[in-house]
Amino acid sequence: MFFPRIRSKTVLISLTISIVLTVLSVILIIRVFPDLIKNEIFKNVRLIRGTEQYDRFLEIPFPVSFKVFVFNVENPNEIISGQKPVVKEIGPFVYKLHWTKLVHGTNEDDDTISYIDQQIYEFDSEASGNLSDTNYVTVANPVMLGILQLSEKFGQAHTVSNCLTDILDNINTLFINVKVKDLLFDGLKFCPRHLSLCELPKNIVCKMAAQKKNMDKLEDDSLQFSFFNYKNKSHETLYTITRGIKDVLTLGQTVTIDNSPYTQFWNKLHKNSTCDLVKGSYISLYPPQISEESTFKIYSTDVCRSVEINFLKEKYYKGIKGYMFAPNNSSLRSKFANKVEDCFCAEQTLGTHGENTCFLDGVLDMQPCSGAPALLSFPHFLWADKIYLDGVNGLSPNEAIHKTYLLVEPETGTPLEGRTRMQINFILRPIEHIKFMQSLPRVVLPVLWVEEGVNLTDEYVTKLQESFFDTVKIVNIVQWVLLAGSLILTIAFGVYFFRKQFSDQP
Repeated sequence: MFFPRIRSKTVLISLTISIVLTVLSVILIIRVFPDLIKNEIFKNVRLIRGTEQYDRFLEIPFPVSFKVFVFNVENPNEIISGQKPVVKEIGPFVYKLHWTKLVHGTNEDDDTISYIDQQIYEFDSEASGNLSDTNYVTVANPVMLGILQLSEKFGQAHTVSNCLTDILDNINTLFINVKVKDLLFDGLKFCPRHLSLCELPKNIVCKMAAQKKNMDKLEDDSLQFSFFNYKNKSHETLYTITRGIKDVLTLGQTVTIDNSPYTQFWNKLHKNSTCDLVKGSYISLYPPQISEESTFKIYSTDVCRSVEINFLKEKYYKGIKGYMFAPNNSSLRSKFANKVEDCFCAEQTLGTHGENTCFLDGVLDMQPCSGAPALLSFPHFLWADKIYLDGVNGLSPNEAIHKTYLLVEPETGTPLEGRTRMQINFILRPIEHIKFMQSLPRVVLPVLWVEEGVNLTDEYVTKLQESFFDTVKIVNIVQWVLLAGSLILTIAFGVYFFRKQFSDQP
């Protein structure tokens, strides 16, 4: 016979034990092992001093890529005569961003950590290929446009225009041919210290300009404008985010900025508006257990607001399944039928006809944030109103290369890949009583767009696989071996028991 002769009582006990083992295996598979894995994940992602997660939070262990694409103006003289601008994208000019944080303290009761960001940008000549930051580009003069458009609001544009030579010194033209590094970081010098007949208007303009985010005051009391050098300086802004120790699903949520749950950038309608509410995830810290229904708000101090991103699709990154989240074509659109009811409608930068405006879909007035009459959009006016794209030749919006997105591993919340892409624009239009601007076309002119990107390196892909996926594989093998073994025993003892019962019957 196939089965050895065993007493029925022994077989029954063995069958009972095997059934119990099967039930226990099922419980282990359904509840115990998933909870063990989940608890291990939760332990590893919380911001606890002395852990790898905490160390990565203090200093991103690999450089973040910061790419700049400049729109070179191909026909500056024709634009001054009234023709449509023609631009040509040049780039990327690639920089390595070294990102660290200086912790100012933790709050055990609130489960928060407070810190100051510190960033250093270093030009990456290898990644930039044939391009150098000493290359020259022709762009609209951001200092001149800013000064004249701000002066216009106070009725002083004509007076200031007569003093532009004294104020702007060597950058006294509407379009300037400058080195990329001067435009981005090293700066364009103006407001030189010397006596002139324009001393009074010059002093007023220079004092006003000195308060703006993109300005540096030099030792000789002159000023220097650059788009991004403010990011290179030691920051004083204090951020407070959740550590996820008490509730891991709240990990990385921005709670306050400078000890306040509200900023005061978007307070045209009233103080502490919903637009000023500090909300959103820290840019490289996300909770575990992410689903396709998850929604994130990413808060950026560069634009002084949160941008919502939603699930887009699954995508594999170096063999790891990730969930891709991205904004959509309504992200920079007003949620109100009447746009003036939207607190993001600042009405500070005047429109192409010199009017107070909320601007059309896809363009945001950044003057409340930067202090300068600049506009924000996605690159190449992606998802913006067609009128902006039609106003300039040389643009070609493409979701594949121009949209912002985030790819995260859903179980651990680990960012696998991400790109933040934004474009800076200026209004180009005639200003009354300024002769050289009278024939200008009325357009929103793109100056440059940036891509801040990160890719999880092979080293950290391996660490993620070893710390999570390899563990999951081992647990899966163990649980299915247990289940298979207990089922085989149950079937074997069950078959033997019932055969013996039938064979013992008379």
